[in-house]
Amino acid sequence: MKQLIIILGAFCALVTLSAEIRVAPNLDSIYEEIPQCDSNTLFLIDVGGTLLIHKDPVLHTSHEKWKAKWFQEHYPHLTLEEKVPLIRAVETDKKCWLLSDTWPNLIEKAQTHQIKVVAFTKCLIHPSINNLRLDWLKSFGLDFHDDLHELSHQNDLFIYTNGVIQTGQKLKGPVLKEVLSKLKKLPEKIVFVDDRIEQVNSVEETCKEMNIPFVGFHYTAFEASPYLDESIAHKQLETLVKEHKWLSQEDFSSN
Repeated sequence: MKQLIIILGAFCALVTLSAEIRVAPNLDSIYEEIPQCDSNTLFLIDVGGTLLIHKDPVLHTSHEKWKAKWFQEHYPHLTLEEKVPLIRAVETDKKCWLLSDTWPNLIEKAQTHQIKVVAFTKCLIHPSINNLRLDWLKSFGLDFHDDLHELSHQNDLFIYTNGVIQTGQKLKGPVLKEVLSKLKKLPEKIVFVDDRIEQVNSVEETCKEMNIPFVGFHYTAFEASPYLDESIAHKQLETLVKEHKWLSQEDFSSN
């Protein structure tokens, strides 16, 4: 009998510590996870590269090193205040973005199951652009509820408003740990979707540390690198810096 109790205890510990990362080339496996969740689940979804993607190759995540090199060569001394209008120009131009999948339907379905669905995005934190993404997400039919209403609006590591967590930190795991420390009750399960595997791994580590069951999805639907026409990309970035507006690849291709 004593041995049985020990075995059962060990089994329960394994269940409690369960963590799994799956590759999600589309939303099918994420849809399948919803019936396994309930009101005690916190469902976190990345924004850029997951919910929404850039139309233009130069803005694709796979070309980040090229962009960094371009700015280093042409505008190496841009200050934060000079960068803000550039970010605003891209963030607020709906033509820059595409809804990556049937996310509005999936979010609504999860909310119908009483799951706490929250956007978790890494972006530049600045007072003049902190609320840009809220209306921007709604314009794509991505409607998040204030499911973490006990969180204060601003923290050293994040800003929270109406179901959207924004952070300027490199990794989301430590930010999530801070978020969880502010909740009255810890979730019994965390589901997290992100197009960057390092972010999925980071959140997984936090869940393990806090003994919260975890299911992570590495969303790879738009992982493939689109062809970058560097001459057009140069014109796009020059226009952005000099005129604070975004012109698409097609705008230059048609000239």
